[in-house]
Amino acid sequence: MRKKILICDDDSTLLNVYQFILAKENADIITLSSSNELFSTAKQQVPALIILDIMMPDKDGIRVLQELHGDPVTASIPVIMASAVVKPEIWKQAIKFGAREFLEKPFNMTKMRETIRKYIAP
Repeated sequence: MRKKILICDDDSTLLNVYQFILAKENADIITLSSSNELFSTAKQQVPALIILDIMMPDKDGIRVLQELHGDPVTASIPVIMASAVVKPEIWKQAIKFGAREFLEKPFNMTKMRETIRKYIAP
């Protein structure tokens, strides 16, 4: 059974990069450009992994992370946070609310694949 990866980022070019890089990972990739849709999509799809941008124009990633980990349906879904802005206080908040990993943009493609594989490996 193919696993689902839900990716939320407001940069459409980056969403295409994710899809290109993860095409060989035997997973169904679901992309969203609005964090307002993420919680309901995660509840409906129940992905094996969520990759969530921290800096979103509608609802920031930390707030969405709180919603995800406060709901019994989505609380156990691993979340990898991604951001070009790496501030220790933001990372501490993300961990406090359940983030498993942090990917710094621009991505090291090898590190990104290895990190994601930890959560979708059979």
